[in-house]
Amino acid sequence: MQRYKLTTTFDGTQYVGWQVQPNGPTIQGELQKAFATILGYKVHVTGCGRTDSGVHAKGHIAHTTLDEPIDQGKILFKLAGILPKDIRVLSMEPVEMDFHARYGAKSKTYRYYMHLDRYLSPFKRHYCHHVHAPVDIELMRKGAEMFVGEHDFTSFAHQASHGCAKHAPVKKIFEAGIFEDGDGAYFQVKGSGFLHKMVRNMVGTLIDIGRKKIPLEELPRIMEAKDRRLAGKTAPAKGLFLIEVDYGSS
Repeated sequence: MQRYKLTTTFDGTQYVGWQVQPNGPTIQGELQKAFATILGYKVHVTGCGRTDSGVHAKGHIAHTTLDEPIDQGKILFKLAGILPKDIRVLSMEPVEMDFHARYGAKSKTYRYYMHLDRYLSPFKRHYCHHVHAPVDIELMRKGAEMFVGEHDFTSFAHQASHGCAKHAPVKKIFEAGIFEDGDGAYFQVKGSGFLHKMVRNMVGTLIDIGRKKIPLEELPRIMEAKDRRLAGKTAPAKGLFLIEVDYGSS
């Protein structure tokens, strides 16, 4: 048997997320079907984490274990011909059997794109959030910096009483910032882990800070309160990209 590390990229617009589920097509499901077609037997593809419906990835990591070593170049070529055009496996490399795409990850980096100009190009509509009201970028930048460090992020979890938010709400943020980008801006954050919809809730809160609906000085209190109702609205999924997953020391 041989385990392989897969680096994938995908446009999540037409999918209900990474993980196989009964209510629609998923990235994991398409990958597993493609491998089964090529190899002639079923395989399980384990991802570095779930992504929500509509979320994209430039550097998503997964692993799979095959019955025997294969020619990676030939498999990549066949995968490109079988997979939907909005999913691609960029690389496939042999790893030790104890490599785990999810549990071995030391950090993940996400980027969230916001369009700040009055009009949004139709070619960007699936890949950024159009913020219609004017925002103060400097206030948002200061707010982003407050996320850095180890905090309880219950206030930014989708549901505080479920899953990781219930058992492990404390996460360490290594980097967080707002960067201007042409007619928009993006929020980039690198952390040890993230709760369900945490990045999108952070973005929604930063937008409210930029619009001066939430005072900047209230952000520490919102984090300490562990109350989702105090933070901003959840930003749409379409602006979120998983950029990189790091398996080294952080």
